[in-house]
This record gives sequence, C-alpha cells and structure tokens, in this order.
Amino acid sequence: MANDSLTFGISFALYKFLPWEDTRKKILGNEKLLNTVLKLLKSNNSRVVFIVMNVLEIVQLFEPEYSEKVKKKKFKVYNKEFLKMVDMKGGEYEEDN
Repeated sequence: MANDSLTFGISFALYKFLPWEDTRKKILGNEKLLNTVLKLLKSNNSRVVFIVMNVLEIVQLFEPEYSEKVKKKKFKVYNKEFLKMVDMKGGEYEEDN
C-alpha cells in the first residue's frame, strides 16, 4: 500500500506540473519517464490509474507528437484480452455472425 501511495503522489505531482510549458518540456524530455507513466496504466490501484489517465490526457492535449504513442498504449491496455484472442487465432479478427 505504501508503494501505491508513493506512486499516486508522484503521478499527482506530474499532473500538477504538466500544464506548465517549461516543466512539461523537461518532464517529457525524459523518454524513460513517459514510458514509466504508460506502464502505470496496468496498475491494480484504481486511484493510480485514474491520475495516470489524467496525466496522459494533458500530454495528449499539449503535446500532439506524443498522442499516437499514448493512444496505442491505452488501446493495448484496455484491449489486452481481445488482442490475446486475436493472436491465438493466428492474428485475424473474425466476427461471429
């Protein structure tokens, strides 16, 4: 639980800093940090996921060049089970009629 609280606190700080251009440029200049935030989408803690979603919304709003990367990661996280099924069927999606 302490780890989740720390993760939430750091994510919330990012949420507060990102709207400001100078800090946003510094934060997003660290590619590893953005990748870590994207990984937090998989957290089991709903508070962490909620704040991370808000952080990523700010990133997409102010920095369109990151938008595609964020969208792809969100898609993979939310459609994990579907993507597993597609892989098991040989990579093709088949609609049931």
